[in-house]
Amino acid sequence: MQNPIVSSIVFLSELVIFIWLWRVVARNSWRQPSMKLTVLSIICLFVVFSFAGVQPFSDYKNEVAGKITNFISAQKEEAEARSDEEKAKEIERLRNIGVSDPSSVAEELSTNRELKIGIEVLEQVNDIRRERGSPELQWDDKLYEYSLAHAKGMAAQKRLFHTSMYESYAENAWGGEGSKNWTAQTIVNSWMNSEKHRTWLLCPNLRHVAVGIAYSTNGMYAAWTFWRNETTQSDWWYQYTPDNPPTWWY
Repeated sequence: MQNPIVSSIVFLSELVIFIWLWRVVARNSWRQPSMKLTVLSIICLFVVFSFAGVQPFSDYKNEVAGKITNFISAQKEEAEARSDEEKAKEIERLRNIGVSDPSSVAEELSTNRELKIGIEVLEQVNDIRRERGSPELQWDDKLYEYSLAHAKGMAAQKRLFHTSMYESYAENAWGGEGSKNWTAQTIVNSWMNSEKHRTWLLCPNLRHVAVGIAYSTNGMYAAWTFWRNETTQSDWWYQYTPDNPPTWWY
C-alpha cells in the first residue's frame, strides 16, 4: 500500500499541474493547444508520478535508470579493456628494444616527454637500419644514465660538447635552439645529414645505445650514447680516411 504522505504529495502535484493547465487553456481559449506545451506537460506528469512511486511510471523510471547505468558501466569496462590492451602493447614494444623494466617505463612515458622522444629516436633509427639489413639496436639503461647526464650538462652550459675519448662511451650531440618542441624526426634527420653523426646511427657493429634529452632556457639538447668497445678502428673512418666512408654509410 502506498504511503499516505506520498499519496498526498502526488495528489497535490496533480492538482497544481491541472490548475496550471486549466489556466493556460483559459487564457488561450478557442486556440489550438501548443504541441510543445502538451509534450512538456506529459513529461512533467511522468516525472512526478515516477518519482512518487505511482505505478507503472515508477517501474518505467527504474527500468530506464537501469539501462542507463548498464550502458555507462559497459562503456567504462570497454574503455578499461582498451587501456589495458594499449598498455600491454606499449610494454611489449619497450621490451623488444631492450628496456629492462618496460612496465615502469610505460607508466613513466605518460609524463616524461624527454624519455618518450629518446625512445622514438631509437625506434626511427632502427627502422632505417632494418631497411639496410643492419642489426637493430637495443636500449641500454646504463648508457641512458650517461646520455641523460650529458644532455643535461649541455643544457646547463647551453652549448654542445663531447666526453673525453678515454671514457668507455662516446656520443652524438645535438642542440636545437629557439624551441623546446623539436621532434625525434628532426633529431634523426639532423644526425643523418651529418657525416660523423650518421656513422654512429648506421654503424653495423653497434648493439646498444641510449638517447638522453634535456631542456634549457634557450632550447633542447640530445645525446646519442654508445659503448666504445662495440666499435672497431675502421668504424672511426673519418679520422683516418675522411674522403672514403665505408659502404654501409651510404
